[in-house]
Amino acid sequence: MPDATSIIATLAAIKHSIDVVKAVKDADYDLDKAILKEKIAILVDSLLEAKIQAGETLDLIQEKDKEIAKLEDLLSFKNKLLRNDGKYYESDSDGNFTGEPYCPKCWEVEKIPVHLKHIKDLLFACPNCENTFGPTPKSWERHSTFYTY
Repeated sequence: MPDATSIIATLAAIKHSIDVVKAVKDADYDLDKAILKEKIAILVDSLLEAKIQAGETLDLIQEKDKEIAKLEDLLSFKNKLLRNDGKYYESDSDGNFTGEPYCPKCWEVEKIPVHLKHIKDLLFACPNCENTFGPTPKSWERHSTFYTY
């Protein structure tokens, strides 16, 4: 939603413009030329202010729309993530892990999906936060049959 004060300011400028137009319309035909020019100048100023306020409101709406789209994308991505062995993985439509793991710290703290880089064996490092991640104790038992240390 746009900021309430910007909407109120826009509506106030438009109302003021309408009031000036009504005053000119209802004036006597004997209205002095100088007074008429003054009323028209006030009207032009009010309309310009309304246009500026409407533009700022539109910018604010577009900014919020972008933020909403970003949050919707993040929520969609979050719904595809599965946690396994202390790391996050994307899942396919069947719930199977796909791709490289994501850094749990970057995702949980900053909501930034950062792929971990495989260093060796079961050790991964995050290029963003520079933390390293290895297997959890339970998974170590599972994997230890495949690797000799």
